[in-house]
Amino acid sequence: MSDTVVLVIDMMNSYEHPDADTLIPNVGNIIDPLADLVRRARESNDVDLVYVNDNYGDFTAQFSDLVDAACNGARPELVDPIAPVPGSRTITKVRHSAFYSTPLAYLLNRLGTQRVILTGQ
Repeated sequence: MSDTVVLVIDMMNSYEHPDADTLIPNVGNIIDPLADLVRRARESNDVDLVYVNDNYGDFTAQFSDLVDAACNGARPELVDPIAPVPGSRTITKVRHSAFYSTPLAYLLNRLGTQRVILTGQ
């Protein structure tokens, strides 16, 4: 536990939807720096890493299902470099907000978070 959390929001994406063509260039521009940030957070004892992702309306989906669908989707090169590893902290959300109706605030409180670095889409 540390006082800093890196949040990776809505990056587990299969890019198989109508908005994909708009998102792909933007994600392509940030994937390398984001992958570096994720790598450094994983290696650090002073930073926690938390993934939050939309469930795309599938209320039976586990976070691992979202990761599998994204890694096997149309643009795996935009997901693989930042995909969570086993044991990662993950939260599935059902709305646009990472905070609204999710346990994120509770988790951040339990971790003693003072600083949040927001990343993603």
